[in-house]
Amino acid sequence: IDLDSVDSGIAVREQRMRDHLFETALFGTAEITLNVDVNELGELTEGTSIYRTIAPQISLHGVMLAQDVEVRISRLAGGAVLVQNTTPVLVDAVDFALDSGIEVLRDLAGLDVISYAVPTNFHLLFQPQSGEE
Repeated sequence: IDLDSVDSGIAVREQRMRDHLFETALFGTAEITLNVDVNELGELTEGTSIYRTIAPQISLHGVMLAQDVEVRISRLAGGAVLVQNTTPVLVDAVDFALDSGIEVLRDLAGLDVISYAVPTNFHLLFQPQSGEE
């Protein structure tokens, strides 16, 4: 995930997040790696889903962390697979050494509090390569 692509709808907030929270000059991307059992995918027919707990690895701000996530894995038309969380993933700034950046943002914005934890959702669409399904 290109962290320079942050889009809050407010340009000054976006720049502050790039500079003081994510420090994109040093940590330009976040990476998420997850494993899904390919054998189970072969058993899914179009329009069906299975539910699983997976532990994606999240790499953000120089810190790597695994967190259990409940997901729905669905087989779509043409062999595509959709993986999406069924409950929000709570990303805590402290876990990724972002808490000092949160405090800088809080000071710059003149706020009493900015939450350190953010509920996050994802929808990952995987398309088969030519000739695969």
